[in-house]
Amino acid sequence: MKLRHIEAFNAIMKTGTISAAAKRMHVSQPAVSRILAHAEAQLGYPLFERTPSGMVPTERALRLFPHIERLFVDLSVVQEHAKELRAHAQHSLRIGVVPAIGPQALPLALKKLFDISPQCEIHVQTQHSSAILQACALQQIDVGIAFDVPPHANVESRTICEAPVVCVAPHGMLTSVGRIGLAELKQVRIICLSSQDPLGQVINKAFANTGVLINSAITVQTYHVALAMAEAGLGIALIDAISAASANPTKVVMRPLDIDLAIAIKALRPQRSENSAISNDFISYLSAVLHQLTKETSHV
Repeated sequence: MKLRHIEAFNAIMKTGTISAAAKRMHVSQPAVSRILAHAEAQLGYPLFERTPSGMVPTERALRLFPHIERLFVDLSVVQEHAKELRAHAQHSLRIGVVPAIGPQALPLALKKLFDISPQCEIHVQTQHSSAILQACALQQIDVGIAFDVPPHANVESRTICEAPVVCVAPHGMLTSVGRIGLAELKQVRIICLSSQDPLGQVINKAFANTGVLINSAITVQTYHVALAMAEAGLGIALIDAISAASANPTKVVMRPLDIDLAIAIKALRPQRSENSAISNDFISYLSAVLHQLTKETSHV
């Protein structure tokens, strides 16, 4: 029996007539009659006797009905569970975030979110931008926060902040004051970011455009590792203002560059996904936090 056959059989058993079954199924009486006839033809035996007072189930129908009824009970459980999952999704958020956003901006944004939605449930994954883009495309996360990533057919992307690049140097390593020119950095060791990293690409292009050759004895993959290296006195780190916000002022100084150099921070969501209120609120709060941190750090 097909699902439509089962539905018609159950409706007739519950109501006792073709007309009442049709109303229950929201179809016409002839449609129910055709479905029942097709079911009986497939089974090879009648399920009901047609009488002036209604449809009388056969002995085989009576033996079959408990199994059908159990099936509808299970279906009802599935429907209720589906409703619960929808309600849960409205208060649950899976976030993928680059490591640079985690220590400073993310907790501040989540604090604001919990202030208005204390019942929400948050799951955070920390990954590099490329992995976040992929997770978003596969709908493994609801919101991704990444540095500049290429367009993807299955991902909706928008820039929520432009984080300027700042110079983080151990005390005493820079002799000049004010804004730092890239040419001033050719005499010191630079802690470089991987050429595969979006910010690393921005910085490498800037040095190439100015014709400055740098001493890059150390290359790292994450911005906070670059910051930790600078705090240990190993060299100067060029990182985004958000990462630099967690710098220890007793170990390093932060200086703005004399050129406009920035990296886009983007909010990613699966294409054609439901933009729940909780995801909209989170992105809004995070954007505000990022702008505030950027403003405070880039003007130090």
